[in-house]
Amino acid sequence: DEWKAVQADPTSAEKFFFGFAYRRWSSFLASSPIEELSQVRTKIYIAQGTADKAVDPTSADLLYAQLIAKNKQVIYDRVENANHSFRIKDKPKVDGWQELFERIAKWFAQT
Repeated sequence: DEWKAVQADPTSAEKFFFGFAYRRWSSFLASSPIEELSQVRTKIYIAQGTADKAVDPTSADLLYAQLIAKNKQVIYDRVENANHSFRIKDKPKVDGWQELFERIAKWFAQT
C-alpha cells in the first residue's frame, strides 16, 4: 500500500506518489479537516465536484456528514459532473471557478 510507504518515509523528497514527493503527502496526514473544522464556530462552505479525479468526492460527503453530526452549520455545494477545477465536461466554455466564487460571494453576503 502506497500510503504505508509514505508513512514509513515521510520526509523523503526523492520518493514520489502521484507526482509529488512523500514529504508533501505526509504533510496532509499531519492534520484532519474534520478535527480542524470541528473547532470552527462560524458557518462552513464545502464545494466538491462529483467528477473530481484528484479528490474523491466521497471524502467531501463524509466531511459534510461528520460536520452535520457535530451540529455545525454547513453548506455543501456538490457540483455535478465538475472536475477538480470545477470544469464541467459538457460545458467547456463555462468557468467553473468563476461560478463557484459567485455562489460563495452570494452566500457570504447572505450570512
